[in-house]
Amino acid sequence: METLPLKRTDEIGVLARCFDRLRREIKSQMDVLHNKQRELVHLATHDVLTGLPNRMLFMEKLERAIEEAARHEEGLAVLFVDLDRFK
Repeated sequence: METLPLKRTDEIGVLARCFDRLRREIKSQMDVLHNKQRELVHLATHDVLTGLPNRMLFMEKLERAIEEAARHEEGLAVLFVDLDRFK
């Protein structure tokens, strides 16, 4: 892809600069969108107060670990610690 003729002073240069501004604005908006998507995924999979992974993320990772262990015919252990009155 060739670069736009931004230094031209005629109508083509004006169009090239407009396209370049539009390209930069679209890239900026896409960056914002991707950051928001990452933020939403984090909020959905982590506790808001502590930032620690939540039960949903645990279940997803556990399912993947079980599938991976089954695929490689390996064992899998899960340790569960129950802390009374821990909130």
